[in-house]
Amino acid sequence: ELTETYMRIMVPSALIVAGFMVFFARAVVLLLGPRYRSLEQLIWVGAPFAVVAAMNWFTGNMLSACGRPDCDAYTKILRLGLFVALFWPMWHRYALLGAILTWGVCEVFYHIVSLYWVRRVAGFRFAVFHTYWPAVAMLVVLPILQRFVGNSSWVLSLILWAAMILLFFWLAGYSVSEIRRLVKLFLPGSWALPPRAAQ
Repeated sequence: ELTETYMRIMVPSALIVAGFMVFFARAVVLLLGPRYRSLEQLIWVGAPFAVVAAMNWFTGNMLSACGRPDCDAYTKILRLGLFVALFWPMWHRYALLGAILTWGVCEVFYHIVSLYWVRRVAGFRFAVFHTYWPAVAMLVVLPILQRFVGNSSWVLSLILWAAMILLFFWLAGYSVSEIRRLVKLFLPGSWALPPRAAQ
């Protein structure tokens, strides 16, 4: 139960940050300066993979907690080998985009293999499908939606970002109490509590 609870905090937390980075990529790159504006679309591609990378920290620590750091080490060696094999061909063909795609493919590979090991060696069972499939759907939709919406309106981007988060919560079956705990995690302070609790 603790593992599922932690996972149901990690997934939406990473998804919220990734959604913000995608919908407000232009604002982020403009903070760096006009010459970095070409990085906007690369953020659209990289942000969803960053969610997978965040969850890799979770599965890697789970393997260590289960007493099987060797499985984590073997998987990381395979990930490194895959990265070395893919990097130069992708770099020569797609430059920086190729590097990001190579990193993303390797992170997805690591997550699939490490999650397989976790579910095999852990002495307990925990459900991942009902949280994972809505997250994967949102990650696929994010860059596609931003591609069509563009930066026509900051208000529209904000509405779509909030709608994406609420849709994920609904599809993943989050309860009101779970959402409230997440709000308190991101927005600490008495004003984030229910009125009665704040008093």
